[in-house]
Amino acid sequence: MSRAASSLSSADRAQLAQPFSQPTRSAAAVEAVRGRIEQRHDRASRRATQALVDVGLVPTSPRRQAIASQTADGPRSFGAFPQPHAALAAND
Repeated sequence: MSRAASSLSSADRAQLAQPFSQPTRSAAAVEAVRGRIEQRHDRASRRATQALVDVGLVPTSPRRQAIASQTADGPRSFGAFPQPHAALAAND
């Protein structure tokens, strides 16, 4: 299954299937459903981007640079990140 198809909810898939269950196919109906799904995904993407910008305002510049260098390498498991309690214990 493609990445785009796997990101569709069951409601999205049902909406996309609806025009194909009709006796005549309407490209406009399929496009309307696709447009609604795309708008919803765009709103979610904008919220996520804004959250990243908001979070980026909190750390100091050196910490933001450290975060950027860590994320530039791509996704990692949570175990690969430094544990906060270990950093606190090192400061004691």
